[in-house]
Formats: sequence, structure tokens, C-alpha cells
Amino acid sequence: MDEALRIGTDTLVLENEESKEYSQKWMNLTMLQHNLKRNLETTKVTVGSDELRFSDVQNILNTMYKMPSTFESPCLAYFTQMDFWHGILAKIGRKSRPDFITLRDLYNEAAAKNGFAGATEEILHDYGAGTDIKSLVSSIWIDIFPLYKKLHSVVRFELGALFTEDLVNLQGAIPAHLLGSIHGDAWEHLFELLSPDDQYELIDDEGLFMNVEEMVQYVDNMFKDLGFPPMPQDFIKNSKFQKLDETDSCEAGAWDFKGGDVFRIHMCASHKRKDLRQMIFLFAQAHFYRAFSGLDILLQKSANPALFHTIPEVITMYASLHDKHAQLFNMTTTTEINFLMYMALKELPFLAFAKSLEEWRWKVFSGMYPESQFQTMWEDIVFENMGLMQPVERDVSDMDPLSKIHILLNLDYAKYFLSTPSLYEILASLCPPDTNGKCDLRKDAKRPGTILLSAMSKGNTMPWENVYQTLTGSTSISGQALRNYFKPLEDYLDKTIELHRLKVGWKRTKPARKKDILPCSAGSTSFNLQVFALLLLTLML
Repeated sequence: MDEALRIGTDTLVLENEESKEYSQKWMNLTMLQHNLKRNLETTKVTVGSDELRFSDVQNILNTMYKMPSTFESPCLAYFTQMDFWHGILAKIGRKSRPDFITLRDLYNEAAAKNGFAGATEEILHDYGAGTDIKSLVSSIWIDIFPLYKKLHSVVRFELGALFTEDLVNLQGAIPAHLLGSIHGDAWEHLFELLSPDDQYELIDDEGLFMNVEEMVQYVDNMFKDLGFPPMPQDFIKNSKFQKLDETDSCEAGAWDFKGGDVFRIHMCASHKRKDLRQMIFLFAQAHFYRAFSGLDILLQKSANPALFHTIPEVITMYASLHDKHAQLFNMTTTTEINFLMYMALKELPFLAFAKSLEEWRWKVFSGMYPESQFQTMWEDIVFENMGLMQPVERDVSDMDPLSKIHILLNLDYAKYFLSTPSLYEILASLCPPDTNGKCDLRKDAKRPGTILLSAMSKGNTMPWENVYQTLTGSTSISGQALRNYFKPLEDYLDKTIELHRLKVGWKRTKPARKKDILPCSAGSTSFNLQVFALLLLTLML
């Protein structure tokens, strides 16, 4: 009954028990959410004669290390990217800040009406009353942080070699705008700089000799090989795998229509490897929906919010390493280190960011910190957890986390943090003991499929720790399986650190200032900021 009576922010709808009118507070909350989403989507920063949205700047940063001009004039690239990065974050944060503070108070008020101390406690309630998620996140990060610091050290060294130590201090934190994404949470765009063996290239965008219909059939057969039952006949027929016209939405998702055996996938695939992996992930989520569909409707969800993401990732990760079509690289024993480097650049910074984002949210929603500290608190958290620094002095009216939709809509982000170490623990459990999770599941296909399906079919009928024990043999999550998985890469990082005598860790340093560096040194004279921006925009488009 407690679960049935939890209605989230809808508790604000009624002014009192007798009222039939919509609550003004609920209407305000809905309007504030709409306004903040619109700010994120439509706010623009002016660069030369161009106006760039958040998504434009994200794409530019993603492609930074594919641009010849970055390497021809790194000093100019540094400050140009800094202007993009700072401009969009400052405009979104300052514009959204007043509405968000009002919205935070409404989230907390709604949670209090639902019987919780605040909105944070209501979100974390989905993990069970007996689980201290904050402590669990911290203990997992203690396991992983030493590996992250080693990766950080080598990345900082390569960035220092490109941009010079005048711009990237090899003793300090990394300027946050140099990591290929606005939030510094996805470093895989730096892979070309960090690739241990540059003879073997990333083939993520490589085309497959299959059309979309053949890809769908291939993935369907892959799940059958893993021991999953066939999906209903209308599943493939009525799912959407391709973009029909220019007005079509391409937001990917798997759907449970709660009307019997009715499940759908929605995505816009081309014949690329990355689309095949996304298809595998969505198929897995559809199978997850189906596995618990026979339970009471209140129990039709994963045992905790992270598992609905974790188990599909297990299957997708296996395919990335062992499936000849879904691989990230043309895998051989000599390219494993490249694969591990790419995955580390993708996942370790994301874990650091996810921890930072939730840590900031938990503090802001607690009401224990003044509004004047919100931005500096974010900067301190990012420095401690991620080793990132602000490349330019920030204003107290900024609020960078408002560029994440999960903060605006008060959506759980801890599940993404927990999903990653869980993925490696489950893989280690499914594979032979001496493989550290690196095995071909299809060589023992029925056993892994049976184990995964059993956990999926339990839905929310028992504490997540019990379900997790059936998957891993443990009732808690640690970061040790992840460390074991990346052991060959960690050995490589140790050798690189020793060879170049690199510092591991970071201290506070002052950022480089334009007035001290510009005009840039030789090699920069053939470029100017506007030309550089236009080059980036051309590649982005």
C-alpha cells in the first residue's frame, strides 16, 4: 500500500483533502520544469556571427581532437574552446538559477507530503529502506579512484604535450573544457591522443554489410543463442528501427505497453556498429520488461533502478568484445589494450562525474547550504572527485549542474553510477574465474541466459540485494571487479607513469589567462578565433 500511495509530485495537485481544484503549486512546478527544459534546449551563445545552442557546443567539443587546426594552433584552440564552454554554461546557469531554486523547494515540499524528509530521500527510497546509497557510492569510488587517478595522470600528460605546460599544468587539475564534452564526463573523444597502439583504429562508425532489417534479425537470433525466449511475433513488426521522415523523433527507447505481451523498440538505426550495439541494449530492455510482465503491476520494475540499465549493458558489453559485428575494434589479443583504454576513457570519468553530480544535488536539496555557495560547491566537488579545474574565473550566479536534465527534472543519477561496477561484477560471475569477465557468453549460452532471465523475472518482489546475490554471489556492490577487468590497462598506465615520471593526483593551480598568453606563439598567425569557430562548425554539420 505504501508503494501504491506514492504519487510523487502529483501530491501537490490538491490544496487540501476536500479541494477538487488543481493546486497552483503543482501548476507552478510543471511550468518551471517546462521553462528550464526550454532554457537548456534553446539558450544560445554567440561565437563570431554564429549562435550556438548547448547541443552545438557539445558537438564542437566532441570533435575537437578530429580538427587539424587543434594540432596546428593548440593555443588558439584552447581559448576558443574555453569561450564556447564557458559561454553556454554561464548563460544556461544564470538564466535558470532563480527558477531552479523555486523548483527545488517544490520538489522538497512534495516529498514531505509523501512522508519523506526531502526529495533526495524519496528518490533513494527506490533502493529500499535498508540501503544507504550515499555510503555505497562512496565505498565503490574508494575502490576505483586509484585507477581513475592514474588515467587522469596520463591524460593530463598527453594534453600538456599538445597544449604546453603553460596551459595544462602537469601538477594540477585538468582544465575542464579540454576533455571532449561540456561536463568532462566522456573522455573517449580523446582516444586518438591516448591510443596505446595506433595501428588499430576505433571502428565505432564503420558500416556493416547488413541493412537494418538484417541487423534486427541478427540481434533477435543473438538473444535466442543466449537462451532468451523468442519475442512475440508483432514485436519486430510493430517496433520502429528506422527514421521514416524528417519530422520523426529519433529518441531511442524500449517500451512496455502493460497490455499483455506487447513490447516495442523505438530507434533510428543506420548500418553502423554503434547502432547495432544500441539495438542490442534496447532488445535487452524489452526482454527485461517481458521477464517481469507476469507480476502484479506494482512489482513490474527491476529490483533497484540500476539493474534495469546494468543487465542490458552486460549483454552489450559482451557483444562489444566478442561479437564480430558489434565490436568497437577488430579484436585480437594485441588490440585488447586499445579496447580497455577506450572503455576506461568512456566509463571512469563518467563515474567521477555521476558521483559529483549526485553529491552536489544531495547537498543543495538538503537546504543546509546558502545559495551563494552553489557554484563554488560544484567547483570544489569536481576538483576533488574528477581533478578538473575551471579554466576561467566563475561568477557566483553561475550554476553548471543546471545543464543536466536529470537535475532539472529531479531524476535519479546514482543508478548510472551503480550500474557500471555492477556490470563488471556480473560479467565476472558469468565467466570462468580466471577470465576477469572477459569471456564469450555464447560458449556457455544457456547458463548465462538462465541466470540473467531469473534475475529479471523477479522484478521488485524482493530486496535488490537478494536479486544481486543470484547474479554475483554477493549482496553488495564493490569496484574490485572493475579494477580486475582493467588490470592490463592499469599495468600499462603504471609503466607510462614510471617512464615519464608523472605525478599521480593534483593540486590547486591558477588557470592560464588570455592576457598572459595571447597572442599565441608561432604557428598561430594564420588563424583567428572566428575562422577557427567556422572550421569547427563545418565539421560539426
